[in-house]
Amino acid sequence: MQFGFLDLLTLIGALGFFIFGMKVMSEGIQKIAGNRLRQILSSITNNRFTGVLTGLGITSLIQSSSATTVMIVSFVNAGLLSLRQSIGVIMGANIGTTMTAWLIALLGFSKFSITSYSLPIIAIAFPLLFARNQQYRYLSEFMIGFALLFMGLGALKDSVPELTVEQLQDLKTLAEYGFASTVLFVAIGTVLTVVVQSSSAAMALTLAMCANGLPVELGAAIVLGENIGTTITANLAAIIGNSNAKRSARAHFIFNIFGVIWMLLLFNWFVHGIAGIAESLGWWGNPFVNPDDQEATTRTLALFHTTFNIINTSLLFWFVPLIERAVKKMVPDKKEKLSLKYLSSQVLDTPEMAIVAARNEIIRFLEVCRKAFDNLDELTKKSKEDNFNKVLKKIDKQESEINRYHKEITKFLVKLNQKPLNKDLAKRIQQFISISNNLENIGDLINTLAISYGKSLSEGITIPKGMSDSISKFVSTTKSQLKTVYEQFKLDVESDIDELWKAHDILREEEIFNLEPEAYQDIENNNIPMEMGIELAKFMMWAEQISFKVMNILKSLAANPLKPESLD
Repeated sequence: MQFGFLDLLTLIGALGFFIFGMKVMSEGIQKIAGNRLRQILSSITNNRFTGVLTGLGITSLIQSSSATTVMIVSFVNAGLLSLRQSIGVIMGANIGTTMTAWLIALLGFSKFSITSYSLPIIAIAFPLLFARNQQYRYLSEFMIGFALLFMGLGALKDSVPELTVEQLQDLKTLAEYGFASTVLFVAIGTVLTVVVQSSSAAMALTLAMCANGLPVELGAAIVLGENIGTTITANLAAIIGNSNAKRSARAHFIFNIFGVIWMLLLFNWFVHGIAGIAESLGWWGNPFVNPDDQEATTRTLALFHTTFNIINTSLLFWFVPLIERAVKKMVPDKKEKLSLKYLSSQVLDTPEMAIVAARNEIIRFLEVCRKAFDNLDELTKKSKEDNFNKVLKKIDKQESEINRYHKEITKFLVKLNQKPLNKDLAKRIQQFISISNNLENIGDLINTLAISYGKSLSEGITIPKGMSDSISKFVSTTKSQLKTVYEQFKLDVESDIDELWKAHDILREEEIFNLEPEAYQDIENNNIPMEMGIELAKFMMWAEQISFKVMNILKSLAANPLKPESLD
C-alpha cells in the first residue's frame, strides 16, 4: 500500500484529534473533581498501599498518567506530598493508565463502537456549555471530550495503513531476531511516546496498528517502550522544580525502567501466557492462533499492559524506601542561592493546592525576615571598634532576598487570582498579597535602619548604653511578635486569635519606643552629639513603622484565621 505525504498528515491530524479529545475530557473531569483533589490527597499517608490506590484512582478518573505524574511532581514541589508518598502514587498511576487501553479495546475497536454515538453525545452535552451552574459546564466539557476522543480514535484507525501480506512478512522477519527485535520495538515505543508526549495517544496508535495487522508481540514490545517514554513528561516538569520534585520524577523512571528490564527477560513466555490464559477462560480468541482476530489482538494487548503494571507494582511496592534512598543519591541537596522552593506554574491549575504552596513559601519568606531581625540585633550590640561591616552586608543581602520573595510570591498569587476561585480562596489570596507587601516593607525598613546605625558607627560615634538598650528592647519585642506570625503560618496549626491580638497589643504599647532613662540623662548632659540625637529620632521613627507593619499582619491573621492544611 502506498503511503504518501498527505496520508502522513492525515495520520498526524487523527492523532492530534485523539489527543485533543483526551485533553478536553481530562481537563473536564479535573475541573469537576478539582475541589476534591485536596481531600483525595489528604487521605494519603506514609502507607504505601493507600498511595498506590490513590494514584490508581486519580489516573483511572482523569485518563492520563502524564497529567497525574506532573500533578504529583508539582505537589511534591509544593511540599504537599513527601517523596515517599509520591512514589506510591506514581506506582498506582502506572496501573491506572492501563484503563485507557481497556476503554479503547472494549469501546473503540469492538463490534459495539462508541464512535457511532459520539455526535449524539455532543448534541446532549452542547447545551450544558451555556448552563449557569459551573459543574454542568464542566460535565459538558467532559462529555464532549469523551466523544471527540472516540471520533479521533476512529479517524486514527482509518488513517493507519493496513499492512499488506508482504509488509506483514517483513515485520515477521524483523521479529525473528529474538531479543534484539524486542529491544528494537521497545525503543520505537519509547521514541513514539516522547514525540507525542502522551502514553494514552501512543497506546491508541499502537492498538490501531495492531487492529490493522501489526503482530501482537511487536505491539507488546512497543507498549513496554511507552512505559519508559511516559516518564519523560514528569522529568520535564521537574526541571524547574526543587530537589524532591526531581527525585520524584527519577523514581518514576527507575520504577518503569526496572519493570521493562525484568519483562524483557520473560517477554515471549509472558505474552504467549497472557494470550493462552484469556483463551482458556473463554474471554476471547488467541491472536497467535488467529492473527486476523482484531478484537482478540487489542484485548490481549490491554490485558498484557494491565498485568505487567500490576506485577511490577507488586514487586517494587516493598522496595519504596530503597528507591527513595537511590533517588536521593542521584539528586543530592544543593546549597543554592535563594530560589522559590514550592511555587511552580503546574500547581496553579489546582487553586486549593496553589494556596497551600504559597503558604509554605511565605513561611520561608518569614524565616528570612526573622534572620534580618537577628542581624539587626547583632548590629545594635556592636561598638565602633567592632567589625560591623560584615553584619551590614548580611542585612543588605537579606533585603535583596526579601524583595525577590515579595516579587515572586506576589506574581504567583496574581496569576492564581485569575483562575476560577471560590470566595474563601479569593479572600485568602488578597490576605497573602497584603502580608507579602508588609514583609517587603519590613525588609526595606530594617535595611534603612541598619545603614543609618552603621553610618554612625563608621563615623566613630559611640552609641550610649541607654540608646543601645532602647534599640535592643524594640528589636527583641518586634522579633518576638514576628515569631508569633511565623508560628501561625505552620500548616498543621489553627490560628490562635487570642495570641494574635495579644501580640498586636504588645506592639501598640508606646513604652517599647520610649528611651531608657539613661538615654534621657545622656541627652540632658549633652553626652550625645546633636547628629546622634537626630539619628536616634529617625531610628525610633523607623522602628515604629516596622512595628506597624507587623501589627498589620497580626490584624489580618486575626480577622481571617489560617486553618490546618497538613496532608499527613
